[in-house]
Amino acid sequence: MKNIVITGASKGIGFATALEFNRQGHKVLALARNLELLEDLKERSEGNVIIKQH
Repeated sequence: MKNIVITGASKGIGFATALEFNRQGHKVLALARNLELLEDLKERSEGNVIIKQH
């Protein structure tokens, strides 16, 4: 398991990448400006996703 940091994780490629790394069992730190969309990412994940608004 690796620690992965993804910026722009609230939509598009960043969102899909965050979900895929999470699905593979990695710990994901997801960063974006839109907290509401980050919360959606966290709900769709399988755990081990930390969200931070910047």
